[in-house]
Amino acid sequence: MKRFRFPPETVRRWRQSREDLETARLQSLLAEVRRLELARRELKRQAEEAASALARTAGEGAGLDARAFADLDAFRVFVRLERERLLYQEEELRRRLEGQRAEVTKARRNRQLVDRLRDKAVAAWERDYAREIENDASDLYLSKWAGGGSGPLSSG
Repeated sequence: MKRFRFPPETVRRWRQSREDLETARLQSLLAEVRRLELARRELKRQAEEAASALARTAGEGAGLDARAFADLDAFRVFVRLERERLLYQEEELRRRLEGQRAEVTKARRNRQLVDRLRDKAVAAWERDYAREIENDASDLYLSKWAGGGSGPLSSG
């Protein structure tokens, strides 16, 4: 019996590598979303820290000049703009994530299609192989039976 050979194996390997590539892209986008979320949390922490530092300074009775309030106001404007920028980037990234998840699903389905074809080809090859073994065994039995006189119908 000839060895099993699956002609579209190259296609199967290519589709597997395509799925791996799309999955890696998805992981990269997910890492970018996590980075943006961390940046947003850090920005919030810095804003809260600045406000509490100003409140502490005022509560200690230290004199606050107009410059400190102007700096805090400028920082608040920066925080608001930076937060909006981060939210916009995150929104854009989430849209890209949706598209990338669809690409991963498509690549997985394409790979699974070739895998199913391969599984069917393996099953057919195994059936043919079993049939060939059975035929060889039958031929061997019949040749022994016909040639030796020690078969089941001999009078012995």
